Amino acid sequence: MTAAILLASAPGCAPIGVSSAIEDAQEALAAATHAGAEAQAPYPWWSARAYLDLARTAEGRADYAGAKRFARKARDLAVEARK
Repeated sequence: MTAAILLASAPGCAPIGVSSAIEDAQEALAAATHAGAEAQAPYPWWSARAYLDLARTAEGRADYAGAKRFARKARDLAVEARK
């Protein structure tokens, strides 16, 4: 019985993890923007924006694994752009 409850509740956790990953990417992109990365490091900055858009689109289509992957890539690129 307990396993059935855990399995039934597991899919509900996916959107929470994705939302957190997208928020992390948004914060990293905002920090990069504030640091002037759009002008100083345009390729990683614009790539981060594109991946963030892909993450939001994937989340809207309930592709949570893809959304999380794109959000992490966006975060990594935003961090790179900020450096």
